[in-house]
Amino acid sequence: MISDGSGRFHLRGARGEVIGALAVLVVRLATLPRTLWELDEVLFAAAVRRFDPWLSHPHPPGYPLYVGLGKLFNIFIRDPFTSLVALNVITSFLAFVALSRAFRLYLDDEDLAICGALLFSFSATVVLHGPLAFSDSPAMLFVALTLWSTAALGGRTYSPPTLPAITLGIAASAAIGCRPQLLVPLLPLCLYAIAQTRSAKKFLIAIAAFTATSLIWFIPLAAAAGGLTRLIEWETRQAAYVAAHDAQLSRGARSLGMLAARFIAHPWGPKTIAIPVLLLAAIGAVILLRKRPRAFIPLALFGITHLAFELTTMDPADAARYSIPLVAIVAAFAAAGLAIVRTRALAYVVTAVIEIASFVYVMPIVLARAQHPSPPVAAAEFADRHLERRSVVLYDLALKPHAEYLMRFPSMSIDDGLRAYFDRWDVPLVIYADGGSSSPNASTFEWPASDAYGKLTRNHYHRVSLAPFPPDERYLPLGGVHTMERTVDGANEWRWLSRDASLQLPSRHGDSATLTFRLSPDAPYEENRIRIVVNGRDAASLAVSKRATDATIPVPPGATIITIHAQRSFHPAAILGNRDPRDVSVQLLRVYSGRRAV
Repeated sequence: MISDGSGRFHLRGARGEVIGALAVLVVRLATLPRTLWELDEVLFAAAVRRFDPWLSHPHPPGYPLYVGLGKLFNIFIRDPFTSLVALNVITSFLAFVALSRAFRLYLDDEDLAICGALLFSFSATVVLHGPLAFSDSPAMLFVALTLWSTAALGGRTYSPPTLPAITLGIAASAAIGCRPQLLVPLLPLCLYAIAQTRSAKKFLIAIAAFTATSLIWFIPLAAAAGGLTRLIEWETRQAAYVAAHDAQLSRGARSLGMLAARFIAHPWGPKTIAIPVLLLAAIGAVILLRKRPRAFIPLALFGITHLAFELTTMDPADAARYSIPLVAIVAAFAAAGLAIVRTRALAYVVTAVIEIASFVYVMPIVLARAQHPSPPVAAAEFADRHLERRSVVLYDLALKPHAEYLMRFPSMSIDDGLRAYFDRWDVPLVIYADGGSSSPNASTFEWPASDAYGKLTRNHYHRVSLAPFPPDERYLPLGGVHTMERTVDGANEWRWLSRDASLQLPSRHGDSATLTFRLSPDAPYEENRIRIVVNGRDAASLAVSKRATDATIPVPPGATIITIHAQRSFHPAAILGNRDPRDVSVQLLRVYSGRRAV
């Protein structure tokens, strides 16, 4: 049943909306993830267990309402991950209905409004991320209600007349409570919504509704953080991290055009889908600007503000998911652009073709996640079945939340683990790696590779490995030895060394040690000469090229410190333009020190 705003209901136009909503529900249920997968999902699940911002449960800026809704579902479901997935499936279904109703007010066409909601709900990024344990689906439900309220405040009279103002305050606050980053694009939209009414009463009602709803999620967040002062400290740290990482380092050598493509086009998938959708959106924007400027302004205001915020502050690796609110605006404009086709039936056909193409594009991922555990979970399950109980898991930093949430073994970062156990021959160490491993004894878990994985995800966890770290290959980094890195396929694993670097061998090492070095393919020179010093005495000198080079050196019994002095070094930021601030010389691929007979 559909309201016409006067309190009367009729069935006209409901059929398409019902079919569309059921299609969204069926697809979400058919593509339910079998297990946790991405980093943020693990943090959200951990927060449902225990809401503790200082443990990054969840990560900043907190997502208090989303966690609260997850806890509510978990009262009945009793599993944090399943609770969050159930919440997201339901809100995805409701978001379709809310967007359809909102778009109807902007486009003044029921069929095009349904097409717009379908374009959003079946876009590549929403099909992929919609049912996952992320905050996006609930947040988009409330964004849709905010868009509806904005249009309703400037349109016909509702009963009661204050309904749009109340809905605006509640929905905007709820969207921010689920995803605080939405404050940036929602603030100008809400100010526009209230300003267009020129009503002090509606302004006060919206503010009151916003304040009351915000207190519901803000007070638990402040309490969990340890009070207002501690909350401000926590949020300030996050702001500093975003400024240093998301807005700087993560962008690498990408130009503004490349960033725009990442945030605008990639959420729709390949060019064959993105270009037609964006062309339709451009046409629709012109149509609305000419014929319905009051509908164009709020959509454009929200979309432009969100895009500017993305381009200046957000991590491009997460662009496809972070752009979900922008996808809704593009979908609205694209639906308006469908007015150029001859009949509404043809508009539905065009929409269906785009939807099917999007689903086929993401199918390798959604089918893999529906049928198999994610690689991080598969590795954790394997570890539980096969590792010795006294094992210690050393994780890549990208897998820290997974190790802490999924593993039944003591876990720590690789370098922390080496500091604690490099000289403990009795403790089995296992590296939990985001990527493959060159170790012949490693166990690897992976999903099929696809173009969608690179465009729509952070490109982590496609392949995860468990590799034993034997005592005769361990060493303690002392200085100038950077964190371990690896290629996704595991063919290459290395640590960058600074111009001067040092490490310590285990005390029970053999009579000699073999160190393997290499220059990276993009080093600005073909050769770099290094000098190896053992306990203050020169032990070897060799030229390191872009092919792996071994250096076998005699080492005395007992505590042994090896120092590597490189002839030259370079700054990747200067050579590659990737904003990597390190000063590096050669790559250390492996250390083998054997074992001294007892």
